[in-house]
Amino acid sequence: MRGRPRDGEPLTPAAAASARATLDKARASGHPADWDRAARAWSDVVEVLADDDRDRSRLLSEAAGVLLERCQTVGAHTADLDTACRWLLDAVASAGGVPGEQAFYLSNLGVVLEELHVATAHPEALARAVECHRRAAGLAEQDDRDLPRLLNNLSNALITACSYGGNPGAVREALDAARRSVRLTPNRSPDLPLYTNTMANALLQRHEFESRPADLNQAVTAYRTAVRAEPRGTDDHTLFLANLAGALRHRVVLVGRPRDLRQALAAAQRAVRGTNADSSAYPDRLAGYADLLRERYLRYGTSRDLERAVALYDRITGPDPDPRGRPADWNNLANCLRDRYTALGDRTDLDRSVTLCRKAVDGGSAEAPELFAVHVGNLGIGLRLRYLTSGEVADIEESVTLLEQALDLTDHHGPAYARRLNNLGNALLDRYARQGELADLQRAIVLHSEAVGDAIDGTAEQSWRRGNLGVALASRYDILRDARDLDESISCFRDAARSAPRHSRQRALHLDNLATALRQRHELTDDVGDLRRASDAHRASLLHTPRGSAERAQRLSNHGITLMRLAALTADPHDLGRAVRQLRRALHHTGKRDPHRPRYEGNLAGALMQRHAVTADAADLREAVGRFRLTCAAGADTAHPAALHAASDWSVWAVGRHAWAEAAEAGEHALEALETLFRTQLTRHGKEIWLSEAQGLPARVGYAHVRRGDAARAVLAVERGRAVLLTEALRAAELDLGRLSSVGREDLGERYRAAVERMVSARGREPSFEVGVPLVSDTRFGAV
Repeated sequence: MRGRPRDGEPLTPAAAASARATLDKARASGHPADWDRAARAWSDVVEVLADDDRDRSRLLSEAAGVLLERCQTVGAHTADLDTACRWLLDAVASAGGVPGEQAFYLSNLGVVLEELHVATAHPEALARAVECHRRAAGLAEQDDRDLPRLLNNLSNALITACSYGGNPGAVREALDAARRSVRLTPNRSPDLPLYTNTMANALLQRHEFESRPADLNQAVTAYRTAVRAEPRGTDDHTLFLANLAGALRHRVVLVGRPRDLRQALAAAQRAVRGTNADSSAYPDRLAGYADLLRERYLRYGTSRDLERAVALYDRITGPDPDPRGRPADWNNLANCLRDRYTALGDRTDLDRSVTLCRKAVDGGSAEAPELFAVHVGNLGIGLRLRYLTSGEVADIEESVTLLEQALDLTDHHGPAYARRLNNLGNALLDRYARQGELADLQRAIVLHSEAVGDAIDGTAEQSWRRGNLGVALASRYDILRDARDLDESISCFRDAARSAPRHSRQRALHLDNLATALRQRHELTDDVGDLRRASDAHRASLLHTPRGSAERAQRLSNHGITLMRLAALTADPHDLGRAVRQLRRALHHTGKRDPHRPRYEGNLAGALMQRHAVTADAADLREAVGRFRLTCAAGADTAHPAALHAASDWSVWAVGRHAWAEAAEAGEHALEALETLFRTQLTRHGKEIWLSEAQGLPARVGYAHVRRGDAARAVLAVERGRAVLLTEALRAAELDLGRLSSVGREDLGERYRAAVERMVSARGREPSFEVGVPLVSDTRFGAV
């Protein structure tokens, strides 16, 4: 930033000449002491300036520029920036009311205020910067040679402000200013590449806010133009290369073109090579390249890419991350470690990822809300993943809380809002799977539906959003048995698999979910074609799921259940044997404390039960009973729905074999699971759903006790079931009816009490007992 020269200006006074010499020395050496001397020299120049000095505004601006340059070179000093702002305000006032002069110094003031915002994270500094640049652009004449620069500065400030939570109007203003700047700049001007880069930045930001593919394509083209026009070897050239790589990565995420990914990696690599390792921009260049390596890993599963990304982020943060480091670097390293855990299952990576996310949250609390929300949300995602591994309820509860906080911090019109809707929806689905609370499931469906509404058809982003909505709908079908939910979930999974990159881990997930939903539809329609298509989809999914992946156990279990269904139709012992083998493999890939282990134990028990019915093998019988016991014991402590399903299946099977002691034991486990699930429900609807799941259970348990000669336990079992029903009826009767009297409608209160009494009387009669088919084995859908 320099003072604006005037036509025919006199020679610079000796003090200013000496100060400039001191500045040249500081620039040459870069030593902090030389920069201190340069700052003092220019402070002396300002001290001796007379109020009527015709060069006052120019020298004040030049002195402010020295303080700004010192901050950018040796580290920000807010006192220097405050002083620079004061001098520039004086320069504006001393400009004598000349619009062009005032515009020049106002724009310089805006630049210093932007740097003050970087140093302090004070939003008012950025807001003042935008206003200064806006006034400067408005004061300049159309033919002012500085107008393109003023417009470019305005656009940059608006882009920065919008990245901290702006609005669509400000985004459009930034793009309009950048386009005017480019139009007003001669083709041969050395400034044109910089202004073109700014225009590309504005186009990319509008794409993020408004999801316009044309804006993204135009941004890529503008970045390419800037790269070609800027001489190689300059700092700006490497900056434009890095920006081009970032825009291409956006398009890779949106469209999934392999060519874009190759070109992005090449541009990022050139940007790294062209940046001095001592430069303050070097960590950003490394981070951009690491992000692209991670993106390629997520698409093609090449472990070498992920290892290189981890190594680069380790290099950026250091072996023992500096507590004064950048929260964004800790956050990005945590993401890579989380990916490596998902692929290889090393718990050390997951724990380190969570630790780094906590550091990012603690270190980023002073950041703008949007940046802080990124770190809070990633900590929530890491805790959710750890919960899926360890089963610690505290992890999923904290995850939901953090993801709620991240969503609250996010602009509803911003580009990140739909992603955070999705993340919170996934965590609620996991908590529902653990506790069976229907309110969590219903809210997850609402969140995922809202996220899908903003996605562009045919994109990778639409793929995972549609897939996650399918998961939520399929989970609701498991409880409510509404065929419309199942059909819609199948449609979601098909669309998601079609939109996902071929051979990607994401596509493997959607194929597994599609297979599970097709199997469930077969149970409704008896269409064997659905079942065979489901088995094919399972195989394709497992083919692209790494053997060490944390997702493999779930997919093996789902495939095993499909093979069980196929064997029941075909009576093919080969299918049944494969089912048992797949379910054993699922357990082999599952940790002892994994929250889904009860589900997998129950599924293996069901397959062994099915094989025993065909072969009468005593070993299958013993193992099946043992697996049912393990499922019931593990699920009872966690309100796991699998405990109720497994105990009910076991009870029905034991009754069919006239194993009355076993039937009674299984029935008691089922009653205990029912009571636990009932207590965890926050809504009346949720309680009613689980009561309907256990219809006839108390009578079946009582019957088993009678057959084994224990009448007292039979009565107790029936009364336990009635107690659950009566508890809900009595809760309904305890509603505050006093307000009805205050409005003169005591008659409604009496009618309500009479209705409750009739309901209690009706619910006291147990339905007749009938031995039926086992409950449907519990399944698990995966979310992105």
